[in-house]
Amino acid sequence: MQMRTLVLSLLIFSSCTRTDTKEKGAVANSTETISLEEGNSCTYSGSLEIKSAYPFKSDNEAEAALKSIMSHTGLPTNFLLVASDVDNAAAAIYKNQRYILYNQRFLEDVTSRTKSNFGALSILAHEVGHHLSGHTLIEADARANLELEADRFSGFVLAKMGATLSEACIAMELYGSNTASLTHPAKRTRLAAITNGWKEAMEDNKNNSVKEIAAPSTSHRTYVIDVFGEAKFITIRNRSLNPDEYRLGNSGTKAGENLNRETVVMKLPNGTKLEVLSSINCTYYVKAKTPKGDILGYIVKTFAGQPTIKALAKR
Repeated sequence: MQMRTLVLSLLIFSSCTRTDTKEKGAVANSTETISLEEGNSCTYSGSLEIKSAYPFKSDNEAEAALKSIMSHTGLPTNFLLVASDVDNAAAAIYKNQRYILYNQRFLEDVTSRTKSNFGALSILAHEVGHHLSGHTLIEADARANLELEADRFSGFVLAKMGATLSEACIAMELYGSNTASLTHPAKRTRLAAITNGWKEAMEDNKNNSVKEIAAPSTSHRTYVIDVFGEAKFITIRNRSLNPDEYRLGNSGTKAGENLNRETVVMKLPNGTKLEVLSSINCTYYVKAKTPKGDILGYIVKTFAGQPTIKALAKR
């Protein structure tokens, strides 16, 4: 089917939407729909006519996931994340505002089926890749190469987040189409793009590795929180902070309180088990084992000049 100039990007198997207008303004948390008229939306299972999408307030889990993805890009988040009634997920422009729309029920299904947080992360990373690559600004009938660019970005950023190659590919393995369409390459081609991005990031990780913990993303060793002093806990945050930000967070000022409110996920007491997935700035990206389940986030490497974690002794 011939694609018109406006294309909705659905999930990790889709294209990008652009709706040109002179008006500006975000529609998240309003009753106004995001118009997708004049275009066709394409999913991994075929084409589906979509004229508009209803935006809803995004949930905290999705917001934290997006912040985590963006923290590995070094770029500002110049788009809004909104829950919606789209089939899967979408990258779109409406009234000169960039959006990532996602179906909450679908992402819950992805997490359930993949049994991994990286499944949903790869979907959001793919849509982020569309925006950061400028795909939503391109008017083109042939979208296959753009999809591969977004797939490659997904693989790259998931490697930076500590995902194994299998974890980076798991959503595509389950939801990708075995046959190519007008807009989307076949699953095997898209998996190759994800793998290519993942491999490049791993090479970059090797060239910029931090020596405190040798190859943390592949060592499979378990660590525990071991904070020296009276605190006996460390905070896990939704993004990596630089040293100045950590000092601000501990300053007791209003600005520090605001920073903590925005970034602190929870406190991890001494003895909390965790896996170190990667290292960035003065923090480790970890998977912590908590009573609420596995939590992904960032912890500071040292506190009061002492390491915050130690290797769990093997029995």
